[in-house]
Amino acid sequence: MLIFGPPGAGKGSQAPKIVDTYGVKHLSTGDMLRAAVSEGTELGLKAKAAMDAGDLVSDDLVCGIVAEALKKCDESGFMLDGFPRTVNQAQVLEKQLKAANTPLTHIINLEVPFEILEERICGRRIHKPSGRSYHLKFCPPKEAGKDDVTGEPLIQRNDDCPEALEKRLQKFSSETQPILNLYKDAGIIQNVSANDSFNNVWTKINASLSGEETTELISNDKIRMLIFGPPGAGKGSQAPKIVENYGVKHLSTGDMLRAAVSQGTKLGLQAKAAMEAGQLVSDDLVCGIVAEALKKCDASGFMLDGFPRTLVQAQTLQAQLDAAKTPLTHIVNLEVPFEKLEERICGRRIHKPSGRSYHLTFCPPKEAGKDDVTGEPLIQRKDDCPEALKTRLEKFTSETQPILDLYKNAGIIHNISADDSFDNVWKGIQTCFPSVAEN
Repeated sequence: MLIFGPPGAGKGSQAPKIVDTYGVKHLSTGDMLRAAVSEGTELGLKAKAAMDAGDLVSDDLVCGIVAEALKKCDESGFMLDGFPRTVNQAQVLEKQLKAANTPLTHIINLEVPFEILEERICGRRIHKPSGRSYHLKFCPPKEAGKDDVTGEPLIQRNDDCPEALEKRLQKFSSETQPILNLYKDAGIIQNVSANDSFNNVWTKINASLSGEETTELISNDKIRMLIFGPPGAGKGSQAPKIVENYGVKHLSTGDMLRAAVSQGTKLGLQAKAAMEAGQLVSDDLVCGIVAEALKKCDASGFMLDGFPRTLVQAQTLQAQLDAAKTPLTHIVNLEVPFEKLEERICGRRIHKPSGRSYHLTFCPPKEAGKDDVTGEPLIQRKDDCPEALKTRLEKFTSETQPILDLYKNAGIIHNISADDSFDNVWKGIQTCFPSVAEN
């Protein structure tokens, strides 16, 4: 088999689980190169010379090293990881396997929307000698900064930063993604939505490899929700927990605007022009950008955060969802007395590039003043002060709160008292999804 997908799709996290469950030999490009070099094979010495000279290892060398590794595989089978990366490599591999009468039986294609990948990639840490990978948030080492097996320090690769990621994804789209076209008629490609929790992704992979049918879970394909409440109610703190547990795609207004601008979409460029001119982004533009983001959602569902903010936006959203026959299933309404909000708001800190939020008292970063994922500085927004808060709450009461009236007869509003500890609020949120908890 191949385990396939863009950088950050979760190949490094899921591969060991596949090895443990199915006993296949894990053949990653890095491991095969290191083994060939350390064993001093003819191809390994050539690869070492190329790397020592700062050159890329050629396709011929990589394909030769892979061929040597495949010859050592026994009846337990194998899983290729990180190879092939180009159509040329894939064609060479296919010839090698056909000659040995051992064609591929499975390609597990992990699919993740590109806009989700930055958080995953920039939090990744590597144990260079072994190639073992970790993630600060999703798969942390047992001891911060150290490899679980050897205790040696972990590093962040130079290409695991936002600027390098954009280039890597462009390269994946142009050079690696077309590999799937070679196998589209072979019936061996299993597309797996990997924008989900680790366990849910593993359940789908396991079903693909074992040939078993999966039980359809509400957590995977039926949650379409809003997280709702006044500024400071705790939406930014609870939202990641909802994503982690139920696998929904988190659609926050800020993230969607940033993605549209960075991708240079027509609406994104119009929004960028408005912001650079110091103007508010219009309802039409915001609704259009949200509509584009919703079209990219897969069966994992979605959670809207910070949208809609006005009745007009809510009515537009409802029309879009009704047309697609995907109505909202839940509105989680976090209720906090307004007089309690000042402490919450004025202690809030933001990582501007990603939109991640923290609080000095209730949800502090691991290192004071720095984002947990990137280590970049946090800021306090200008409107997170007592004077601005009063204006914001007045606006919430007059413009946003009436949105609930649209849905009061739909039976989907869940009012949660959020004037409580993080854990108690989370327990309240979980009661909104009883069938998910049962599954």
